Amino acid sequence: MIFSKLCVLFLLPLVYAALNNVPSKHSDDHGDHKKVTEKSEHIDEMKIYQQLLKNKRMEQSSAVRNMIHLSDGDQQKKLVRELVSSIISVLTATRQIIEKAKFDPRSRKLPQDEKLKEKISEVLENTPFFMEFALYYPHFVTKTYKKPDVKELIDWAYRFSLDFGIYDESTLKMMNLAGQELRIIERSDDFFNPYDKINMRDALQAELVEQAKQAKMEKDKKKREYAKTQKRKNGPSLSRGEL
Repeated sequence: MIFSKLCVLFLLPLVYAALNNVPSKHSDDHGDHKKVTEKSEHIDEMKIYQQLLKNKRMEQSSAVRNMIHLSDGDQQKKLVRELVSSIISVLTATRQIIEKAKFDPRSRKLPQDEKLKEKISEVLENTPFFMEFALYYPHFVTKTYKKPDVKELIDWAYRFSLDFGIYDESTLKMMNLAGQELRIIERSDDFFNPYDKINMRDALQAELVEQAKQAKMEKDKKKREYAKTQKRKNGPSLSRGEL
């Protein structure tokens, strides 16, 4: 049930469907007016798409984070496995259509062909979804990614999505970090995946050790201060000779 709901919410190109409400270009006979109108509508369409995509990314991120808190570990693994598999299936079918159409993502605009527009939307929406799973479940996703056919597919989708140039800053940062996690791009010297559950556990343990260390130092400091205070209260002690 959860899997089917997530598929409807995140795998299907909902952004594309919303774009159907954007008015089509006018067939105005006045040349100059037609050019201005088409340009403004093109800009509006891309702005609408970018905002809708940003909203959808927020929903996807929330869904991935919520999955981490599922109490049933087996259910969580099954859900992640099925979603990742579904994303791969969508991207595989989509790639064939896009490459057949010889669409260049560096044009940074949506085509007029509705079917092609839908397939481009599927890539732009599902690629960051996959990459986010790579950050939260790196060990499972990396194992899947290392399969030659999957690696070639994801590398293509990664480049295609970034070349299109429509993601907001938050998504770009996530894509960069996930790209390093999967080694699609070279890792920086200070690379660290804070979303990896193992890294999160190690970081928590390190934090607890540091807190315990600081607590001990504070306790020892108070003991020394107390000893000094007691010594001042008792005054100087007399030696046996003085007695």
